[in-house]
Amino acid sequence: MCAGKFIIELGELNSIRRNHLNAMKQYLTETHDTYQPKYKQKAITVPRMHIFGGSTNEETFLTDPTGNRRFWCVSAGEKIDQALFLAIKEQLWAEALAGYRAASGPEAWTLSDEERVLLEEANRQFMVEDRSFPSWRRRSNTSRIPSSPRRSS
Repeated sequence: MCAGKFIIELGELNSIRRNHLNAMKQYLTETHDTYQPKYKQKAITVPRMHIFGGSTNEETFLTDPTGNRRFWCVSAGEKIDQALFLAIKEQLWAEALAGYRAASGPEAWTLSDEERVLLEEANRQFMVEDRSFPSWRRRSNTSRIPSSPRRSS
């Protein structure tokens, strides 16, 4: 149940198998959740109000040969200073709220073409090299897939 949560942790992202990847991508892309509250007769649909954060101890864990646009990977370093985090936690939330309030319209939450390219480049370092796919399928941007040669009439 995700109601009332700001951040949902997906632990050990490297354990997600390829046969579960499509289901997970679909779930992460949903904008609404439907559930039946306790003591209610009918299910309700509500806008999704949380984000997902994942963790892994592996350096490479992204496995989708068609792209990993749903993942914004960040290396946390060797060790997180929990005392420092707890000391600045309120400031982090305040900055997040200020950023949210300053944004206007859906374009504020959508990557530009330039930002999408930067994301693809940043995520490439976390990609698992999979030899079971042809090299052109391993590219993060499927729009670069070579087309078939044109036949002349």
